[in-house]
Amino acid sequence: MLVEQLRLKHFRNLSTIEVQPDFGLNFFLGANGQGKTSILEAIGILGSLRSFRDARPADWIKQGHLQSELLATIIPSQEHASWRSQLSVHLTRQSEEGSVRKVVQINQKTIRSSAQYLKLKFGNAEMGLHGISFNPNDHDLIRGEPSERRAHLDRLLSAENAEYFDQLIQYQSILDQRNSVLKDGGRRFYSLLSDFTEPLIEIGSSLTLTRLRWVRDHADKMAEIARKIAPRQSRIGLIYTLKWLEKNEVFLSENSNLSQIHFAGHTPLPSLQDLNALMRAQFARVAPDEQRLGSTLVGPHRDDWSVEYNGKSLRGRGSQGEVRTALLALKLTEIESFRQATGHRPILLLDDFSSELDLERRQYLMSFLESTDLQVFISSTDSVGLPGKKFLVDEGTVAPI
Repeated sequence: MLVEQLRLKHFRNLSTIEVQPDFGLNFFLGANGQGKTSILEAIGILGSLRSFRDARPADWIKQGHLQSELLATIIPSQEHASWRSQLSVHLTRQSEEGSVRKVVQINQKTIRSSAQYLKLKFGNAEMGLHGISFNPNDHDLIRGEPSERRAHLDRLLSAENAEYFDQLIQYQSILDQRNSVLKDGGRRFYSLLSDFTEPLIEIGSSLTLTRLRWVRDHADKMAEIARKIAPRQSRIGLIYTLKWLEKNEVFLSENSNLSQIHFAGHTPLPSLQDLNALMRAQFARVAPDEQRLGSTLVGPHRDDWSVEYNGKSLRGRGSQGEVRTALLALKLTEIESFRQATGHRPILLLDDFSSELDLERRQYLMSFLESTDLQVFISSTDSVGLPGKKFLVDEGTVAPI
């Protein structure tokens, strides 16, 4: 999938701009605060309906204006340029308090919800725009809260696996209903709770196993990339932790050994039956706590993953260089994973190229960009010594250099 044309109107600090990018490297150059990041952000929003800046739609509309528009024409590939799809997001400010009406369309057909938009996109990669971004906010994946990492892994897997996305929606719906029962109580408390617990176990086990498989299948690849980026650093580890599993839990079967509470690399994975049994037993243990707290305490919504060097988590101990190496390795691993799973190329969004990487890591990334067949959008305050189409961004306007 490739962006053939991008049109933005009153988005952030941008005026009305139209860009015909190259199908290879595209550089948006200029001083800070001119709108470079906003262009990359808009591409990301058209792909996922969310901002990698974690901003609200009310923040997307240019100050002093009531409406904003984001529109992209995409093609599956240069070889299939006769087939086009148009993605658009229209924003209208409803009140001074900041409420915004958002209308999302694919080929001028209005989409009812974000879930429907993503389902159409994940179900047919040729219809969607999938961007993988590397930006300053990514540090939260290493040092932020577990919810940030879970959400990232869920988005990654949903983009590769439409069934996972369907299960994720079902799981969240059942989880919300179960939490409501726990909070409300009532005469039918135990029967209602059981009605939601069993499907939560079934779907939750499947989600957990899919996550574990991704970590197992990609831990070595991520370590290999990290070693190329920073040869002098220790070997990187990618760890998935079942936070709801008791630390002294031992559960042996023919296919697994769950004496450990985390899984990585070539560690044998539990079977679906193992996870079902573990979750069911744990629900029985924590029943009094759940009733007291009014919240579901078992399941993948409480899990976490982390990056480690020499067995120590980067979350509290990692240097800036180690964190940046891990993040870059993770993003490049995601690219390869998406291509293998879908047969399609994602778009790479590199924000603030000049400041995020030191010389050693920048040289590796430049080598990668020189050899890649991806469409890439890069923002930078400095000129980058690579071939590609360059644009000057100045006071909300964009012009080819």
